Amino acid sequence: MCALYPTFRILCLIADKDGRIVVTKDDDFVQSFLLRNTPQRLMLVASGNIGNAELERLIIAALPTITEAFATAHYIEIGRNSVIVHE
Repeated sequence: MCALYPTFRILCLIADKDGRIVVTKDDDFVQSFLLRNTPQRLMLVASGNIGNAELERLIIAALPTITEAFATAHYIEIGRNSVIVHE
């Protein structure tokens, strides 16, 4: 969690300060978001084990949905076949 691990803490601080979105496959960021509201904006990639090219295609295909979701949401989850917006 961001409060426990220095690298996570630094990433969260920078993201929050600059209004950036943390994109991760790591559940520790989700737990930190849920318990501490940091990072303030989070995209969890829940696609399982896929290669970079497939991950890139997945994100590009979902980019309009991702962009629209982050206009109001702070946490979204992208999977192989879906984008889940957590309110």
